Amino acid sequence: MCGIGGILGGAWAQRSGDAPAAMSRRLSHRGPDGDGMLWLTRGGVSAARPAVGSVEGVLVHRRLAILDPSEAGRQPMSTPDGRYHIVYNGEIYNYVELREELEAGGMRFSSGCDTEVLLAAWARWGEACLGRLVGMFAFAVHDAETGETTLARDLFGIKPLFYSTAGPGFAFASEIKALLTVPGIGRGADAQAVYDYLVWNMTGHDGRSFFADIRRLRPGFLVRVGRDGSVVEGPRRWGAIGLGGAERLPFEEAAERVRGEFLDNLRLHLRSDVDVGCALSGGVDSSAVVSGLRTVAGEDLKIRCFSHIAEDDPAINEERW
Repeated sequence: MCGIGGILGGAWAQRSGDAPAAMSRRLSHRGPDGDGMLWLTRGGVSAARPAVGSVEGVLVHRRLAILDPSEAGRQPMSTPDGRYHIVYNGEIYNYVELREELEAGGMRFSSGCDTEVLLAAWARWGEACLGRLVGMFAFAVHDAETGETTLARDLFGIKPLFYSTAGPGFAFASEIKALLTVPGIGRGADAQAVYDYLVWNMTGHDGRSFFADIRRLRPGFLVRVGRDGSVVEGPRRWGAIGLGGAERLPFEEAAERVRGEFLDNLRLHLRSDVDVGCALSGGVDSSAVVSGLRTVAGEDLKIRCFSHIAEDDPAINEERW
């Protein structure tokens, strides 16, 4: 799952006190396998808190190791030339294909994780790499040369990302409770967001959160933040889910095509260096996922399934399925 956070802009980062460490602690349940912090300075980056006056920001990460659980996948991660630095939550399922393409172009890799591939893709293609990604993600990548930091979120919004401009800069995190550790971010309610939820049962449709000082980056959006923590572009949409034209096919052919796409998707999701788990209920969707995994991976794949068993209410107990 992983957790990311940060404070951009020297004025806010310098007076943040223990907030970066507190952000990390609030996100620890998202990433029990490691933690990292990187301070952004006028002269580069530092793992230790630099002297007052040189700070331009800080990046925070909590790691859940899925691909290459070694220290080679530790975050925040930097490119070999020291220009780009990333904190990232998610999984890029086509990282193998992207890595092969980047290697063909001369890039070399020192780990087996998708984080390094994502960082290299950004270094090679910039924002254009977003359209090449097959997966779920929320990340912040800092360009030490320009001083800008770009935050982006996947098209479906599978991975969360919240931010605030309530102080003299820009703060962000995977969860609201981590942002609430930052001095200057209040707990007052956003009246419109509360109204939309209570009256229309709508949340997250317009970038609001329940907190007036905190916004959410919407699915398929990005925002660019300058060296001083000011927003220089966005939030704006970087991509959208397109629907192609309708095709008229015989039922059998359509069913086989859907089955093929479904199984190909499962093959990508099986890319993992740890055990695979599934939430299994009595529904056709999760049952199809589990049986599909067995179909594409064979009997040797170890699948851990987890279910909610309502023993006290037979009417909703799906254990028999």
